[in-house]
Amino acid sequence: TGAVTLDGQPLSDAIVSFAPETQAGFHGALGRTDASGKYELTTDTGGGKSSKGAIPGKYKIIVSRMVKPDGTPIPADSTEPPANLAAMESIPLQYSSISETQLTFEVPAAGGTYDIPLTSK
Repeated sequence: TGAVTLDGQPLSDAIVSFAPETQAGFHGALGRTDASGKYELTTDTGGGKSSKGAIPGKYKIIVSRMVKPDGTPIPADSTEPPANLAAMESIPLQYSSISETQLTFEVPAAGGTYDIPLTSK
C-alpha cells in the first residue's frame, strides 16, 4: 500500500505496477489510486484468483495515468481501449515506462508501505 503524489498533490486514477526484477514467469502486482492518491496492490495468483499485496522481492515501479484529450482520466470500469478514446499518457516517461523508470522497491516478507512522490519536471 502507499500513496502517489505528483508535485505534492494526490494523484488519482493512476495505475501503480510493481514489475518483478528477478522472478521469471511472475507478472507482478498492481493497484489503482483513489481520489486521495492511495493505492493497494493486488497480485494475480493464477486460475482467476488474486490476493492482496505483493510477493516479497525486488520490483521496478511504474506509474501510469491515461487521460482523454480533455484531460479527464480513463474510468476504472471503462471497457473501451484507451487508443479508441484518443487517450495519452499524462505521467512523465521517467515514471511511466518500464525501460525509463528509476523507481524501485523491495517488498519485505512482512509487507510494507511505499509512498511514491513524483514530479512533473
